[in-house]
Amino acid sequence: MNDIRRQWIVLFSATLLALILGAPAPGQQVAKVNGTAITEAQLQTMAKRSGAAADGKLRERLLEQAIDNELLYQEAQRQKLTDDEYVQRGLAHAAAAHEARTTAALAEAFENARIGGMHTPDYATVSDAEVNAAYGAAGDKYKGVDEKQAKEIIGRELGRAKHKAKYVEWFRGIAATVPVTVAGKLIPADPIVAAVDDQIPLTEYGSTRPAEDPVWLAVCEAVGIERPPADLAGDDVRAALAPTVTAIRDVTMQVGKTRYSLRQAPALELMLRQPNVRQLRAGHGFTRQVQAWILAEQARRAGFDKDPAFTDILARLSGAQGDRFNRVLPSDSNKSQLIVALLEKEGLVTGKYIRIPDEAIDAFVAKNQAQLTKLSRGSKKQARLAAKRTLQERELLAKRVAYLENLRAAATIEK
Repeated sequence: MNDIRRQWIVLFSATLLALILGAPAPGQQVAKVNGTAITEAQLQTMAKRSGAAADGKLRERLLEQAIDNELLYQEAQRQKLTDDEYVQRGLAHAAAAHEARTTAALAEAFENARIGGMHTPDYATVSDAEVNAAYGAAGDKYKGVDEKQAKEIIGRELGRAKHKAKYVEWFRGIAATVPVTVAGKLIPADPIVAAVDDQIPLTEYGSTRPAEDPVWLAVCEAVGIERPPADLAGDDVRAALAPTVTAIRDVTMQVGKTRYSLRQAPALELMLRQPNVRQLRAGHGFTRQVQAWILAEQARRAGFDKDPAFTDILARLSGAQGDRFNRVLPSDSNKSQLIVALLEKEGLVTGKYIRIPDEAIDAFVAKNQAQLTKLSRGSKKQARLAAKRTLQERELLAKRVAYLENLRAAATIEK
């Protein structure tokens, strides 16, 4: 009840402040496309993804982009692209990828907010007396190293050790309350915590990654997955690994109230797509994956996923994940995937397949010779290639503009 009241108060306060200052409230409608409303909140989300404030001319551009997105989404629905099997697979993959990114971001943001991250040294709590005592006990370890420099190194290592101890105890308390099961079998918290402890280095550039991930070994044992023998070799290794890969893909793991498929785990995605003996045996990165799932579960319990600070982080993350083209797409992964599917169908995603006549390339090179020569470092071949790409991008942009103008001409747009 307190969480609901707090969220209501935050929303009311933001709306009241917006009215006082004359700024649009988050839920305020700023445009309508064929009867579908575009709100101020959508513009703010787009602005966060682009890393800028939604005001002035940028706001106008974002509004036009939001209108274009809605037109493209409606056109994709009109063409019934969701009935296409290829698009359906793309939607499923995009939804899984979006969920994985959100979960990873939630876990990282939660641990940063609560304890300062996993690898943040606790320098402030290291006293000169502790550094001097450690330096005196080091013997010949720092022989030949300047004393001041040696003490700085010791201070950093002591800070890392203190933070590591604090972090592990913090995570231990969380792991004890979030059950992890696979194939109906409980994976005890202690081995997971011990694996996390072992993989946090005490030196700045150190690595404590074990030869084989202990949590991965525990999961394989619980499910009965037979890892490939270390000496497996030959021309048909991929076929020999296929049963193991298939078995892993079918495994689901329950973390608290959330069920995850191992085939969607970012730590295993590359391993399952391009399997090799060493990685299938070792499962490197799996402990961190399970750790992130546990932290994300605790964050949801605490309501951290509804915290405005996290939603801001997520908006910036989704913008940073893609190029300039992806950053202007809607944050809804299904909507974005449908728009991309439509643009691919219409040949409006990339310009690399657009044919540019040789005479047009020659004319462009002649007109921009100085700039292209500098860009290509005197290589005529590279200059022509740069000219071709530029002309392809211009042609692609012109096609996109024409396509959107046709959609706008047939639409009812209110602003």
